[in-house]
Amino acid sequence: MPNHVYQTATFTIADPEVRATIIGLAEKGESILQHYLPITKVPNANYAHAAALEMWGTKWADYETALQDTTGNEVNVSFTSAWGPADIGLIKLAALLDIHITLFWQEEQPLDIGCAIFDGKNGATWAKQYYGDALDAALVRLGSTPYPEQEGIDTIDPATGMSPLDTFYQNQSDAEHALIDELDTELYEHLAPSLAP
Repeated sequence: MPNHVYQTATFTIADPEVRATIIGLAEKGESILQHYLPITKVPNANYAHAAALEMWGTKWADYETALQDTTGNEVNVSFTSAWGPADIGLIKLAALLDIHITLFWQEEQPLDIGCAIFDGKNGATWAKQYYGDALDAALVRLGSTPYPEQEGIDTIDPATGMSPLDTFYQNQSDAEHALIDELDTELYEHLAPSLAP
């Protein structure tokens, strides 16, 4: 079973036919990456895995794909990928269709949180990723506390009604949300010049 990476992407698409195709795929829960960037027949499973990593940057293409909303030329989609974000596939898709894509991802653990901008044929114009030690340091900076010692881990504090483990998970969750807010702000700052008239 993979680590799932939950992603949201905003596709900015001028071509109405391409926009309609992506909306249709997302509404039906079908893979956008497999539609536009299919992997041809491969001789064995090992080759298929390597081909998927090369094509999409992840073990499988997007799955659990769903349309969130549309506004003008923007199409907002959520999807999941396995073991890592589908950034390589989205860079290729942006270039193939000459569209603008912003991507935000969070691994379920979390082990990896990040966002990126893919600008058509220009490729990845900006990205920020927190992974491993860098993610741990960012979460501590934003209030996450160390995992509690095993002794008394489930003892309820009468004043708060929470155990040390509950407190750890609450602090971790609050820090993750704060980091997501930081990334969202930074993404918008990098995105704003490309959206200026």
